Amino acid sequence: SSENLISIWELHWNVCEFTEFFCNSSFATEIFEVIDFIQKKKNIEKIPKDIPILLIAGDEDPVGNYGEGVYAVSNWLISTGHNVKTQLYAGYRHEIHNYDEIKEEVEEGIIDFMDDVIGLYDFVEGDEDEE
Repeated sequence: SSENLISIWELHWNVCEFTEFFCNSSFATEIFEVIDFIQKKKNIEKIPKDIPILLIAGDEDPVGNYGEGVYAVSNWLISTGHNVKTQLYAGYRHEIHNYDEIKEEVEEGIIDFMDDVIGLYDFVEGDEDEE
């Protein structure tokens, strides 16, 4: 709808202003195509349900609709049978891994998630359980 189109353009320019990244019409077209793709349930259902998903974002990120969009995606994935963990970082916007004050926390959260998912801790040399 035209209302959604206006909202997407506002988001597009908001991101450009914050990141100082020049967003041309080709970039905007690609964003529209991705948004159209991910809004189709048949495409979400193609994601294997046995692969856990981590969604992380800042709660002040306009790309994630200030957290609401992130939770909407999370709930949508959960409703289609996916295993989802969602983490919002209060007071932060886009690219949360680049904020010096939370960079380590974000990285540790991703590593912890990966450890839980793939059992990386089982492969660490010198693990006391390996005797």
